[in-house]
Amino acid sequence: MVRTDRDLQSIGKVADLVPTAAVMAVGDIGTVDGEEFVVGGRQQLDHGRGPWDEFFVEFTQSRRWAWVAKAQGKFYVTTALTPSAPLPAWEQMVPGNQGVLEGSNWTVAERGASALVSAEGELPFAAKPGDSGRYVDLEGPNAAFATIDYGDGREPPKFFVGRQVDPTKVVLVRTAVGPRPEQKVDLGKLKCPSCGGPMPIRTPETTERAACQFCHALVDVNQGNLALAETLRQPKIEPLIPLGTEGTLRGEQVVCIGFMQRGTRSDGELFTWREYLFHAPGGYRWLMEDNGHFMWIKPVSAASVSVQGLNARHEGRTHRLFSTAHSTVDFVIGEFYWRVRVGDTADLADFIDPPYIVSEERTDNEVNWSAGEYVEGKELWKALALPGSPPKPQGVGVAQPNPVRLGLVSGIALLLMVGFCLIAAVLDGATGGQVVYEGPLPMPPVAGETPEGAYASYSSTFPIGPRTPLEIQVSTTSDNQWVAVAGSLVNQNTADVIDFFVDAGYYHGYSEGESWTEGSQNGSINISAPPPGNYFVRFDPEWQAFPQPGAAPIFSAPTATVRVLSGKRGMGCFCCGFMLLLLPWGISFMRRGSFENRRNQNSNLH
Repeated sequence: MVRTDRDLQSIGKVADLVPTAAVMAVGDIGTVDGEEFVVGGRQQLDHGRGPWDEFFVEFTQSRRWAWVAKAQGKFYVTTALTPSAPLPAWEQMVPGNQGVLEGSNWTVAERGASALVSAEGELPFAAKPGDSGRYVDLEGPNAAFATIDYGDGREPPKFFVGRQVDPTKVVLVRTAVGPRPEQKVDLGKLKCPSCGGPMPIRTPETTERAACQFCHALVDVNQGNLALAETLRQPKIEPLIPLGTEGTLRGEQVVCIGFMQRGTRSDGELFTWREYLFHAPGGYRWLMEDNGHFMWIKPVSAASVSVQGLNARHEGRTHRLFSTAHSTVDFVIGEFYWRVRVGDTADLADFIDPPYIVSEERTDNEVNWSAGEYVEGKELWKALALPGSPPKPQGVGVAQPNPVRLGLVSGIALLLMVGFCLIAAVLDGATGGQVVYEGPLPMPPVAGETPEGAYASYSSTFPIGPRTPLEIQVSTTSDNQWVAVAGSLVNQNTADVIDFFVDAGYYHGYSEGESWTEGSQNGSINISAPPPGNYFVRFDPEWQAFPQPGAAPIFSAPTATVRVLSGKRGMGCFCCGFMLLLLPWGISFMRRGSFENRRNQNSNLH
C-alpha cells in the first residue's frame, strides 16, 4: 500500500484514473456503522493483478481521517498509528507468522508490492504515479485489520490500524455532483472478446478476471472493458450448478458467479474436486463438491484460527488435521475476484470437526483461511431451485457428519445404565433366597471314581413356583482334594429330569520357600427357572486327593454339605442380561468406528 501521513495536498494534473467500478467518489457522504464520513480523496493502486481503489475520508464527528478500501466483498477502514517501537522488516513478515505489535496479536495474511496508478482529490501525500512500495497486511481478533506500508525503503515503515467492516454497514447517504467512477455500460450484455459469446459480469466492483464459458478464454475486467488475457485449452466440464443460479442458502441471498475444478496427486493418483464461487451481500462464499458431498464455505480471518500441533481451534471448536495437498487449478469459467488462471497452485490443509471444516490455503505471499459446514445435496437443490436431483454421494465426505451419534446425552445414559445394573446386581446378590433343602452329603470312603448310584443320596421333596430360579451349593472340607457331584433335579409330577454338575477343589503347599493356595472348598451351580412342580434332587458324589509339596497328605474322605435355595439367581444370569443391554451400544460403537474408518481412507495422513 503506497501511503504516507504528510499534510493534505490537493492533487493537480496526474495520469487519468483507470475505469473501475469504484463504490464511491470524491465528495460523497456516507456512514460506517452509523458514523458519518466525507470522501476527500481517492488513490488507485495496482499490485500486478489489476488496480483497486482506496478512499481518504474524514469522519465528521471525530474529525479524524482514515482510509477506506473494499476487497473480496469486505470494507477495510484504517487510520495511521505511530508505533512505539521499530516495526519488523518486510522480509520477516512471512504469511502465517504470528506476533504482537503495539499490544495486539496479529497474523500475517499477505505481503506484496504495489504501484500508484493515479489519484484525485485531497490526499496526505504528493501523488506521483509510478511510485512503488511494499506492504504487509495483518489480521487480528474480532475483525481487526492492519497494514504496514514499507514504501520504497527510504523512510521508516508506517503502521495503519483498523478493522474489517461488513459491507452492509457501509452506506452512501448522499452522492457528489459530477461524473462518477461507476459502470457506464450494461454489464449484463458484455461479450467475450475472443468468441463473441455473452459474458455478463455480475459483480463488476470486485471482479478482476473472468473465464468465458463458451471458449474458455481468460478475460481481464476493467469497468466494462474486457481485455483478452489468455486463451485456455482445457477440457469441457459442465458444472452441476449453472452460472447465474440464484437462491437463498443458509439465510443469505446468493448468486453463482464462478466455477473451477482443482486437483492434486497422491501416491501417483489424481484426485479432483469442484468449487463454485457465490456472491452474497455479506461477501463471497464457496461451495465445494467432492463425489456428491457439498460444503458451504466462507472466508475467515487468519487471526480467528489458532493452530496447535495437528489441531486448529475456531469458534470454540477443535478441528483435527485431516489432509494436506498441493493443489492445481485444472479448469475455470465465470468471474473471480483475483486474476485466476489454469495452472495456479497452492498448498492446502484441511482440519475437520464434522460437520465443520476449516481450511488453510497458502502461497508464497499470502495465506487465507476459510470455515465451512457440510450441506446435504437435497437442501442445496431446494435452496437454489435446481432441476432434478443432486448427485448420489459416493463414499464418506470429508466433513460428513457421522450418522451414529454418541454425544454427551448418550454417554450419560450409558453410565446411568451401568450404574443401575451394578446397583441391581448388589441388591440381587444380597437376596439370599429361600432354603428348600439342606443336609449332609455322604462321601465315598475311597478316593477315585465310584459306580453310578453306589453312594447316591436324595433330598426331601420341595415345591418350585413359576419362573423361580434355583441355586445348588456344595460346601466341603476338602484339603488338597477335589470333590465332584453329578446331580439330577427330578420333577415328581412329570418325571422330567434336569441334570447338573458342581465341583469344588482346594489346594495349598509351599514352593521355593513361599506358601500358596488355589481354588475353593465351596462350589455352586444355578438352574434357571425350571417348570413349576414338586422336586427332589439326587446326588452322586466322588472325590480325589492331590497331595502338594510342603503339605501333609490327607487320605480320609472330606465331608460335604448340600444346600438348595429357591429364588437365588447367579451372576451368569445377570451378566448375560447386562451384555444384552450393552449390545445396542456395542453395535453403535462398531458402526460409528466403521464410518470413521471409511472417512479416513480419503486422508493422506493415515
